[in-house]
Amino acid sequence: PSRGTNGGASSSRAQAKAQAHMSIDPERDRAAGLQGQVENLSKENSASFWTELSQQLPSGTSAEDKAKRKELFRAFDVNGNGFLSLAEVDKGIGGVIKSETLFSAKKPIMRAFQAAKGLTQSKTPLDDDTINRKEFQDLLGYLRQYFELYVMFAVVDKSDDNKISVDEFKAALPDLRNWGVDVSLDEADAVFAKIDSDKGGAVMFDEFADWAYQHKLDLEVDDDNEAPKYQAGNVARNNMDMKKGALPKHGETTAEAAATSSGGGGGGGGGGGGGARPPPT
Repeated sequence: PSRGTNGGASSSRAQAKAQAHMSIDPERDRAAGLQGQVENLSKENSASFWTELSQQLPSGTSAEDKAKRKELFRAFDVNGNGFLSLAEVDKGIGGVIKSETLFSAKKPIMRAFQAAKGLTQSKTPLDDDTINRKEFQDLLGYLRQYFELYVMFAVVDKSDDNKISVDEFKAALPDLRNWGVDVSLDEADAVFAKIDSDKGGAVMFDEFADWAYQHKLDLEVDDDNEAPKYQAGNVARNNMDMKKGALPKHGETTAEAAATSSGGGGGGGGGGGGGARPPPT
């Protein structure tokens, strides 16, 4: 009996140790699951998703898109002050657009917000850290484009650890070629070092997105809509891009976001996406 008791205790300790190990980095575990999901959006059978996403993010210039964008902005602008904070944009994606996949991908949301805010001049101090009505069109286009780049990032990041190693980059050269940039194996180390702008030895999403946007990488499976203009210097570092409390925790669902968002809205129209324009000279 004593041997059985000791054996049971050892087993319990082993299980507790395993559980502790699994919960050391829950954010990484969450991201791994998310990246595994979005990686599938690079495949041929995902074309309908991209069509729907573009319709949900009406960034085109048609009268229909303008009308839907006006309705969408009104639904996002919960307090009705004419400006959208990062939290309002995030809530709107979850509660108004109701795109669970996009809502779960916080990094593309942040990149899109950073790229769009401040594009127009304003005398209103509040405008410096928010999205106004004029910038909303670009915000929707950037959301569409940066999410596409996030899917590419997930494809390259085979280890699902939220960064790309040089070996993963080299293994993905055929994918990069299919997406529009041809890097030879001989050039891979030098190109990787250039993308790794902070010289940390790995490429983070912000670094990959900045490089991919400039080089007009484009998934073959998605609908080819025109992306907003590349914004030079828009590299919101991973450790700096999310102010404490700016975005809700991932555990919140689109249903919970909808409960805290007022109004309906959304839908319809052509979206931003496809190949990005070259950087300004």
